[in-house]
Amino acid sequence: MPFGVDLGTTTTMIARANQGRDAETVEAAVIKVQQPRYEKQDLNHLPSIAVIPEVGEPIVGRWAKEQGHHEGANRCIRAVKRLMGRDLFLPIVGLTPAEVSALYLREVLGQIKTRGYTLDELTVTVPASYTTNQRRDTLWAIDLAYKALGLPHLKLAQRARLLISEPVAALLAFVAWDMQRARHARRLDIALDAPTRILVYDIGGGTLDLTVVELSWRDPQGKGNLDNLRFEIIEISRHNQFGGEDFDLLLAREFLYPQLLARFPALESLVLSEEERLTLRYDLINEAERLKIALNGELEFEEDHVLFNVKPLVIRGQEYPFAVTLTDQDYKTLMSPFLQEHDTAKNALHPIAEILNRAQLSRSQIQYFLPVGGMARLIPIQQALQSYWGEGTSFLAFPVPDEAIAQGAAVYSHLKVMNSNFCIDEPAADAYYVCLNSGFDLLLDRKERVSQSRTYNLTTRSDRLLLQLFAGDDPPAREDLDTIYHTLVYQGGAPIPLGKEYEAGTPVRIQVERRGDTKVPVVRLQVGDSAETTIDFEALQVAHKEV
Repeated sequence: MPFGVDLGTTTTMIARANQGRDAETVEAAVIKVQQPRYEKQDLNHLPSIAVIPEVGEPIVGRWAKEQGHHEGANRCIRAVKRLMGRDLFLPIVGLTPAEVSALYLREVLGQIKTRGYTLDELTVTVPASYTTNQRRDTLWAIDLAYKALGLPHLKLAQRARLLISEPVAALLAFVAWDMQRARHARRLDIALDAPTRILVYDIGGGTLDLTVVELSWRDPQGKGNLDNLRFEIIEISRHNQFGGEDFDLLLAREFLYPQLLARFPALESLVLSEEERLTLRYDLINEAERLKIALNGELEFEEDHVLFNVKPLVIRGQEYPFAVTLTDQDYKTLMSPFLQEHDTAKNALHPIAEILNRAQLSRSQIQYFLPVGGMARLIPIQQALQSYWGEGTSFLAFPVPDEAIAQGAAVYSHLKVMNSNFCIDEPAADAYYVCLNSGFDLLLDRKERVSQSRTYNLTTRSDRLLLQLFAGDDPPAREDLDTIYHTLVYQGGAPIPLGKEYEAGTPVRIQVERRGDTKVPVVRLQVGDSAETTIDFEALQVAHKEV
C-alpha cells in the first residue's frame, strides 16, 4: 500500500492512498496515530515533540507535548525541523536534528505494521524552501527510521523520488479530491481547459511555503486523470522561520503571561531558575495553542469571544488556576504584526507580493489561490488573505487543510506505484555560489536546470586554488549578492593542488552541472590548458555551517 508522511514542525501525519471507486481517481485518508497512555484518544497526527531522558528510551508525541517538559525542560525538543541541515548537536540531549526527526518517522511508520498494512511505496514531504543540506538530513532521518523498524534499506533510485515539496503535495491532494468529487458534481473546481496558474499558500506550524504552479494536461486528448496532469513549478518562496509556533509564542507572551501576573501579582517578584522559566514557557505555549483553537471554533459559529479556562500552571509545586476572555478584536490586535502587509521576517501577507514579483506575475495572472496547513483554518488569517486578494482570484478550499500535505504525499506514492516513470519535476533546491581566490559569484541559479560555467582569472601566481561552494536562494539580481550572502549555507571547500605554478591572470573555468533526479551538482574545474578535474559535490562537504 502507498503511504505519505507530512514531517511537520509541530505535527507529523501519515496517510494512505488507494484506487478510487473508478480507475481514474485516487482516494487518500490520514491514519490516526495510536499511542500508549492514549489508547482511546487517537489523534490524526503525532505532535512533533520529543523528550530525551537521561535514562531510558526517547518519548515522542502527545505525552511529550503535555507532560514531557516536567521531566526536564532542557530535554524537551520542539520545532526541530527549523534546525534541519545544520551541522550541530542539540545541547544537553546530544542528538542531531535528523536523529530527532527519525524518532517521529519511526513512530508514524510503525503505525503501518500495527494496522497490518504493507509499505509498498513512501513519500515524505519537505518545505519547498528546503536546501540541499536540509533535504539530505531528511533522507538521513528516513534511513534511520527504516533501520530502527527493520525495513529494507532504500535503494538510490528510491531515494531520488522519496521527497516532494509540501505545496505540490497539497495541490496534488486537492486535485485528487476535486476529481473524486467531480464524479458526482460533474465539474472540477479548477478549470483545466487551458493552462492554469495556482498559488499554493501553505502556512503550517513552523514554515510558510508559497509555490506558483501551472497545471495543464500532458495530452489534451487523453484521459482526465491525475497522471495526465503536468505540474510546472513557476516559482517558490523561502520562509522557513515563520508559522503557527510564532502565533502561539506571541499569544503566550503578550496575552496569557500578563493575565497570569494580573491574577497572581506575587509571581512578578518570584525569581525563577532557568529550568522553571522553560517549564512555564512550555506550559503557556501549549495553553496558547489550545486558546487559539478554542477561539477559532467560536468564530466559526459567529461568536466574537471565548471564555477559556487555562489548565492550572504548576510553579514550585503550587497550582495557579485562572480563566481568560479573549475577543475577536483582541486577537486581531495581537496578531496585527503578522497580518498587515509589510516586509518583516514573520509576516503572512508580504511573501505573496514577494513571490509574484519574483515570478514577474500580477495578482490578476493567478487564477486560483489554495490555502492549506493548520494555520489556514484560522478565521483571522482567512479574512486577511481574502481582503488581500479581493475579487479577482478564486479561492480553493480543501476539506481538511491541515491534512492536505500528508494526503498529497500518499497520492504521489500511489501514482509512483501505478506508473514507475511518473514524476513531478521540481526546481533544484538551491542556487550555487562559488568563492575563489578572486572573489565570490553566483554560478547556477535554481531555474538553470542543467549546467552553467564561468571563467575567472588567477589573481596571483599560485600552485593551488582555494575553492569554496555555497548554496542558498537566488539573489534579487546578479549584481546584488550582498543582500543574499548572509543567508547562504557553506557546502564545503579546500585548497586544490594545481600540479604546478600558474601565472597571475591564468583563466580558471568552473562548471556546475546538476546530476540526476536529486539535482545535486558536480563541479568541474579547468585551469589554463590543464586537464579538466571533476569534483564531486559530496567531496566538497568538508564541513557544514552557516555563513
